[in-house]
Amino acid sequence: MDWTASRGHLEATQWLWANRAEVCTSLAVIGAARNGRLEMLQWLEQNVPVDDCVWERAVSHAARYGHLQVVQWLYPKQSDRRSSELRLALSFAARRGHEDVVHWLHSQRTLSSHVCSGIYR
Repeated sequence: MDWTASRGHLEATQWLWANRAEVCTSLAVIGAARNGRLEMLQWLEQNVPVDDCVWERAVSHAARYGHLQVVQWLYPKQSDRRSSELRLALSFAARRGHEDVVHWLHSQRTLSSHVCSGIYR
């Protein structure tokens, strides 16, 4: 189930969840975030018990691969708006050249201005 979820195969994941004793782990959420599978993440949130810390970790994976919509969706799930996970997300996005993600995270006041100025250099 982790494999189908992380690759965005929603119907297959739903079938496995309904018809088999499949277990869904944090790998499903992290993989779906990494691969930009917003619809899958929304389904997982509604149907599968997932620890809050997994949602918090997923944001850096989405940012690393430039999935702005996923980052925006995951952002409200962050318990601490200045967390190390959000700093990591900003750093990954900057290193990979995902300017839209960097600008959006910065616009949310995720980090202090001196941290962001170091990233923009």
